[in-house]
Amino acid sequence: MFLALSFSIPATAATTDKTAPKPGAYCPDTGILPVVAEELSASLELAMHSRVSRSDKDRVTAINKLSSAGTTLRLAASRGAAARTTLLIDAIIEAGPEDAYARMLSWFPVLHASLLTLPGSTTVSAAGNLIGEDEDAMQGARDRDPVKLLKEARHLLSCDGLDIPLQAAILA
Repeated sequence: MFLALSFSIPATAATTDKTAPKPGAYCPDTGILPVVAEELSASLELAMHSRVSRSDKDRVTAINKLSSAGTTLRLAASRGAAARTTLLIDAIIEAGPEDAYARMLSWFPVLHASLLTLPGSTTVSAAGNLIGEDEDAMQGARDRDPVKLLKEARHLLSCDGLDIPLQAAILA
């Protein structure tokens, strides 16, 4: 009996490691990419108009065009249910400093509803588990950093190939 158990434990552990979700690899279906490309093109055009307005010393138009470009980039970054969920996680993180857990927790029903829009997978399940742990941590039941848990859940639901360049463009 002990011998059989000792052989089954390593096999289970190896299977779990291979099936564990990889952070940053939850990418949308390729059908969404043309829509994202359209929004990126529109954002680029707005940025170029802003640049021309700035060189013409039309500060108001330059700022308005740049603001519109930022909005368009945010729209591109929010395409797909996972992207919308990661933006919601970003909003929760920004909802307040670490001592404002009550305010942050008020967003969790919306976050759980957003998770329900994602197709079931090990990645979505793992992110849901992290979010559940995060709620427990915010309510004082666990001794873990809630913001770190949210960031881990966000990274599980993100597509680094799209998310990293879009976030860099938004920051720029």
